[in-house]
Amino acid sequence: MGVFDKYKAEDVKNAEGFGKTPNMNEPGKFLCRIIRHVIGTSKANENQIKFVAEYEIEESDSEKHPKGARRAYVIKLDPGDKKKSASKLGALKAHLEAVTGVPQSGIDGPFLDAIENDPYKFAGRRVWLEVTETIKLSGGNDFTPQNWYAYEEGDDVETTDDDDSDLEF
Repeated sequence: MGVFDKYKAEDVKNAEGFGKTPNMNEPGKFLCRIIRHVIGTSKANENQIKFVAEYEIEESDSEKHPKGARRAYVIKLDPGDKKKSASKLGALKAHLEAVTGVPQSGIDGPFLDAIENDPYKFAGRRVWLEVTETIKLSGGNDFTPQNWYAYEEGDDVETTDDDDSDLEF
């Protein structure tokens, strides 16, 4: 049994996101507000687990990904591929550590099940995202590292007079 086995196939099938978003493949630093975390199985391969962190950009140094843009961080896990799954699970845990403050050693099955059962558990949390230069993998594919860091109150953030009261989370 996998960590995400409790997710009902019907819930995954009926889940809706906010549409396709551009890939975060341009270097930059972003302050992001978490909208939700969605966990389920892949439509293309029911053996794959899909983890999606949906977020809105609050501060940006990129024209391609401006303030107010909604983006998604997607990790596809294949329990049958232990080598790739290990690094992808590490990336997932690093993201969740930055969002929640829980050390990676505390992010386990019950922790992930709680997120699966409540996708909005960490809605509204702020986190820093740093996207670095795309690198070429040995197999020829491109990979753009995305590093997540905890947001601390008092971090340098550009302030504006924008009213965010119309945002729905």
